[in-house]
Amino acid sequence: MITQIEKPAEKIHFLEYGILGVLIFKATGKGTKQNIFVIILLVIIAVIDELIQYMLPNRVGDIRDVVMNITGGIIGLCLEKFWYQS
Repeated sequence: MITQIEKPAEKIHFLEYGILGVLIFKATGKGTKQNIFVIILLVIIAVIDELIQYMLPNRVGDIRDVVMNITGGIIGLCLEKFWYQS
């Protein structure tokens, strides 16, 4: 999926949010409630990040970026869950 992203900055954000998903998972532990908490936290962080960019004059906030950031975080969460269970 990351190879289909055109802009280098978006690739970096995708990876950053993947790492963020892993770190939040490690901080909260395993379990369904913790997984839901991780996803909610990722959504909040991604939305706030884009709102800040939207308010800055030299940046552009985009809903597509929010979706990409959340997707990267969820993929990181899933990879860590898979790795954690092995």
